[in-house]
Amino acid sequence: MTAPPPVLPETYPAKPYKADGGFETPGLIMLATSMVVAGGVLGYLAHLINPHLWLVLLFPMILGAALGAVAKYTIKKGRVRSPLIAGVVAFVGAAFMLALMHHFDYERFLRQLRAEVPQWQELRAMTPAERLEAYPPPQPRIGNVVAYSDQLKYNELLHGFREIDVDSFGKYLSLKADDGIRLKSTRGSSDSSGAPITGIGVYIYWIVEILIAATIAFFMGRSQAKMPYSRRSGVWKMPQLLGSLDPAQKSDVVAALKNGNLARLQAAGPTAAIGPLMLTAFVSPTETEEDVDLKLESANPQGKLGQEAMVTLPAAALGELQAMFTPVPSVSDNASSAHPA
Repeated sequence: MTAPPPVLPETYPAKPYKADGGFETPGLIMLATSMVVAGGVLGYLAHLINPHLWLVLLFPMILGAALGAVAKYTIKKGRVRSPLIAGVVAFVGAAFMLALMHHFDYERFLRQLRAEVPQWQELRAMTPAERLEAYPPPQPRIGNVVAYSDQLKYNELLHGFREIDVDSFGKYLSLKADDGIRLKSTRGSSDSSGAPITGIGVYIYWIVEILIAATIAFFMGRSQAKMPYSRRSGVWKMPQLLGSLDPAQKSDVVAALKNGNLARLQAAGPTAAIGPLMLTAFVSPTETEEDVDLKLESANPQGKLGQEAMVTLPAAALGELQAMFTPVPSVSDNASSAHPA
């Protein structure tokens, strides 16, 4: 015989969950510093990989996720609870990371230019007419036809003239945009496959890469800052999985949570087992009188969890919820425990 379920209060005052929204100055400084340092390290690694291998759109996603992971860790350690501030700092950090990658490319370009063209300063001082006079175009050999090899060498020389005029990061980007890039898996190889883009298309492509990385970092940082926080104890609240409910009654469960109606929630068959509709409580680790935040999540066919509702209830509701999801012992169990064999 099973004992009757406990009698629960009809309702508790419920309010929609809202992130704390605060921050501490040392924590914000820590976050900004970590974005500069981690962005610099990741940007340099990307600069080293770039000439040999670059997976279009995938690498910006990986870089954004890596920086976002650093942001989440720092946001948690620094107790930054403003989703907007956390997200914006992570966004700017990711944009800085990819811009720095291109700047490292620019520094490498200058080193190669000085090594390969020792007279670059002399050539830079010349006017275009003086360069043409010093390095005239190839003359026809037979039948007024310029040899292909001569023309190729002169074209390379003309390109060299353009390169020595690059004396700023902006001019370097303009040179790269004019030269164009190919959207393919690898760079720096003899493979000429891939979709070529030049001019404004290159700038658009760079902006898309930055937006991909920065958006991922933004949402990762924002998600950590949105987590429940205990102002009384000055720490993040601890998640406590209560159990699962009947997924067929999801709409009733959502309504019950938003109304703070635990009696109606109990009718949805709460169980301590893991299921497709789960309820998690976020509790202060030290303050027993602080409100409890409840998150209801459902699993899609792929097993990924999605939030259905998140509310805040008074601390008194936690004990009732824990009792609701704790299996109720049967009378026979009580009798066997009272009279051990």
